[in-house]
Amino acid sequence: ATARVKSARWAALVAAVSLLPVLGLFTTSRIFFVRDLSFFFWSRHLWLRHTIFSGQLPWWDPHVAGGQSAIADALNQIAMPLTLAIRLLPSDVVSFNLWVALPLPVAGVGTYAFLRARVPPAAAALGGCIFALSGPVISMLNAPNLSWSVAFIPWVLWSLSRGPLTIAIAFAT
Repeated sequence: ATARVKSARWAALVAAVSLLPVLGLFTTSRIFFVRDLSFFFWSRHLWLRHTIFSGQLPWWDPHVAGGQSAIADALNQIAMPLTLAIRLLPSDVVSFNLWVALPLPVAGVGTYAFLRARVPPAAAALGGCIFALSGPVISMLNAPNLSWSVAFIPWVLWSLSRGPLTIAIAFAT
């Protein structure tokens, strides 16, 4: 196998291992409910989906604090294309669980990509798993706005050696 195929296999291994703490993701009937996820983020998730699917733009959320700008609230992640696409997948439950769980493999594979230029593939894979499975990263899963920000840190670091366009894309995502 070519070096590219071997690298892809290592990255896939990192992604698979990083999903171990969130195996509950693979359900169509139960949501993650730790702390703020069920109390705060589930209702926002449903509101966003139902607003968009009813043909309205989600500029204003009438349910939070007597009404407030939804687009300006970073907790909604409306201006983040990747998370918005995930949250608009067909199922309320599946899209919510993916929104909560996917920062782990994104962080792990990003760390692998960043480290791969500096160390052998096995060491980069170990580093990706360690970062994705670290306490601070896993404990942030109950706040998707923070967990997605942390998940993209390795990608931003990786982009620094790739040129201005890649840096811009990494920051914009």
